Amino acid sequence: VMIRGKVDSDAAKQAAEGIAKGIDGVKTVKNELQVVAPAKREATDDKDDAITTRVNEQIAKDSYLKKAGIHAQTNAGVVSLSGEVSSLMTSAQASWTAWQVPGVKSVKNDLTVTEKA
Repeated sequence: VMIRGKVDSDAAKQAAEGIAKGIDGVKTVKNELQVVAPAKREATDDKDDAITTRVNEQIAKDSYLKKAGIHAQTNAGVVSLSGEVSSLMTSAQASWTAWQVPGVKSVKNDLTVTEKA
């Protein structure tokens, strides 16, 4: 299980991990929760929105990618790519393009490749 998001304190982060570990069938928990004071949370959210905008702009500049229907979303600097693409090369190109955007900490590629016969 992977948990992501923003919490107010380290105690809340540890509590969330403990709850996740206690769920039946969970073997491991990857805790990617960010401790962000409520006063600073808005600034972090704005940064994620700006990263998403820049990733989408870079995808739109690529003649192959702009037609691919790729959806980008950012959480704590991690860009998640979703949608269907026609080839593995397009998927790899999308990941590479997102990686080049300033502020991106990592890219989670959830693109589905639907090879045309």
